[in-house]
Amino acid sequence: GGSHRFVLDYLVEEVLERQPAEVQAFLLRTSILDRLTAPLCDALLERADSQERLTALERANLFLVALDDQRQWYRYHHLFADLLRHRLHQTQPEELSNLHVRAGEWFRNQGLNREAIRHSIDGRDYQNAAELIKTIAIDIIQQGAHTTVINWINALPEEFVKAYPYLCVVHAWALQLTGKLQS
Repeated sequence: GGSHRFVLDYLVEEVLERQPAEVQAFLLRTSILDRLTAPLCDALLERADSQERLTALERANLFLVALDDQRQWYRYHHLFADLLRHRLHQTQPEELSNLHVRAGEWFRNQGLNREAIRHSIDGRDYQNAAELIKTIAIDIIQQGAHTTVINWINALPEEFVKAYPYLCVVHAWALQLTGKLQS
């Protein structure tokens, strides 16, 4: 509605555009993340000073919320994150895929496979996503998260899935368990 538009205009004009270019770049590029930590931001942005940047953003009250007492993990306020993502998509769409691939690689190296799959899919790194799905799909299905596996596989291009019989079998199994398998 109209009030939503005023809030977005305020965030753009009074918050984002008043930041130095380097801070704006950090905010925009890290907005693809649901949660942030300095090592992840360093890997994503190929830099080594993200902890200082996160600390400064939190001190400046730039819509950054600490998720733990040690101030290791953060997230942006949801409205601010949505605005940043929209702005990144508008101004630097060519950057999105590379950012997601780097985030996917970091999450994979940390053993955080669910996040790695999401970023690999968003970055169109379907090979990495397929390998990760293959690694954890059975466990995810056994935990009752059939829909998660279905959504991951549905997000892959159909011709890619058809080229990997394992994905077809896991997809069919998850669909069957949810009662959505069509004859």
